[in-house]
Amino acid sequence: MSLFIQRLLQAQVKRQCRNPFAVASRSVSTISDNRSFHNRSFSTTGVVVDATDTNKSTKPKPITLNKKNIVDHIASTHDISSKKSQQIVETFLDTIIEAVVNGKVVRLTGFGAFDAYMSKPRNGVNPKTAEKVEIPSKQRFRFKAYDSFKKS
Repeated sequence: MSLFIQRLLQAQVKRQCRNPFAVASRSVSTISDNRSFHNRSFSTTGVVVDATDTNKSTKPKPITLNKKNIVDHIASTHDISSKKSQQIVETFLDTIIEAVVNGKVVRLTGFGAFDAYMSKPRNGVNPKTAEKVEIPSKQRFRFKAYDSFKKS
């Protein structure tokens, strides 16, 4: 039974690891030969590492914020309908997009600046045929965060 549980937990750890070269490891409890539980950690490379190692850097899972979350937050904060809040957010974003596409710089005080630029034409290689190709210039967009945004 001990070997079965160990293999089951190892398989679960492998399924959870998306990047085989990641440094972060997953913590798992396994049963040792003397039937006592030891806290072990299986790294994504398959090497067993002591889970009490304090040098591990664990990244917190990023929190996703999308347009719907913003709309709901504005609606609840300002006591307006979701439809009205959605219209406000879409108008705001459309105004920024339209201005940047037309070559203007949009600066939001305390937040950052949106702008557009033309990339340079460059040489590339077709990976299938190894043929050299010319990649034309095209319009690119960027956002530059202001220091007050970075510090908050």
